Amino acid sequence: MKKLVQKWDEEKLADYREDATNQMFELKKRHKNEIPTKDQIEQRSKSTLKHCSAQISELRRKQESLIQFGKYREAKKLSRMINKVRAQDTERNKNAVLEKLNLKVLDIQRKHSKEIAAMEMKTKRDWIVLLRQRKKDFDVIKKWYKNSKHDITQKYSQSWQKLEFYSPIVRMNKKNNISNFT
Repeated sequence: MKKLVQKWDEEKLADYREDATNQMFELKKRHKNEIPTKDQIEQRSKSTLKHCSAQISELRRKQESLIQFGKYREAKKLSRMINKVRAQDTERNKNAVLEKLNLKVLDIQRKHSKEIAAMEMKTKRDWIVLLRQRKKDFDVIKKWYKNSKHDITQKYSQSWQKLEFYSPIVRMNKKNNISNFT
């Protein structure tokens, strides 16, 4: 019986452990591919402004009007101001993109931790079910073994009794015992 339990543990439980670790590995591998890398985050954060701010547009109009009037030095100063405002807008845009990406990464990480916790809970539940099933199976086997042993011993004793009853030697001894008493 111990060998049977050991064999069951080696095969069923080992297979279950292997399947559970493979599932967890696949889940972590999939999670690794979902989170953007630092390079991807930097690439997204370096995106150029798609539209100009109202301040830049107004400064450009002023610059164009100054150029039309021939005030090139003042236009050059406005050009520097436009570059500063554009740099500020670009930095603000970069920070907004980074913040958005960081929130997305945090959301993905929360989702991943929930999935891993759910997988671990499922694994524990399945493990408990598997152990209960093992106990149930071996209880059935023990009962069958007891019943079959009882049936075999009973059949053996009945056959032995029949053999004794119909045995010619036993009959002769009975006759001799009866004749000795008479």
